[in-house]
Amino acid sequence: LDPVAVEVDLDGNRVKAVGGKVRGCLLTRAAAALLSQVAPGLERADLQGGIKQVEALMADGTPATGAWEGLNAFTPVHGAKHRHDCVLLPFQALAACLDQTGPRDG
Repeated sequence: LDPVAVEVDLDGNRVKAVGGKVRGCLLTRAAAALLSQVAPGLERADLQGGIKQVEALMADGTPATGAWEGLNAFTPVHGAKHRHDCVLLPFQALAACLDQTGPRDG
């Protein structure tokens, strides 16, 4: 799998910025770029919602909504199961990062 590291800068529960390092295919880099563009200004819960939406999009083609509508650009990947991980990797790294930082008050 392609190496992905995600860093989240939070102000309480609000995302100030998302960044990191991605060495991977174009799908992985595109998913990471979308994540870094959409996330600033969102709450921690919104990030977790985005993770669920990308997982649903890959699993059964459920369209993404709200702030995460841009994920729908990856709809064609739903039909290529062997490429799902490429799109999911940045979001899995985000989930791991959020797990490490734990919930915040504020």
